[in-house]
Amino acid sequence: MRSLLLLLVPLAIVLAAPAQAQTVVTGTILDDGGEPLPYATILVAGTTDGTATGGDGRFSFTTTAEGRRQLVARYVGYAPATRRVTLAGDTVRVSIQLRESLLNLDGAVVTADALAG
Repeated sequence: MRSLLLLLVPLAIVLAAPAQAQTVVTGTILDDGGEPLPYATILVAGTTDGTATGGDGRFSFTTTAEGRRQLVARYVGYAPATRRVTLAGDTVRVSIQLRESLLNLDGAVVTADALAG
């Protein structure tokens, strides 16, 4: 009787646990001229779910996040872009265009001291 109970309790826990829907997010990240951005990053805001694009600017990842969420795309030298999507356990396809961001940096002052030895 005890061995039957030890078998049924874990089985009941597994069957009672709600299954989380997984959504596949796929697409492309482009620059403002429509060219693909290799190795840009994209993630679901507020999670660690995301990936980097390949050399062709395409990406694909799976997330268990659900509902209305924001995707955030980033690339060095470009302003981050967000896109609202609904994650509901199916496949979501997006194309995100990033705009170049120019930075004005202040000049750096370099000084050196010679030490007499």
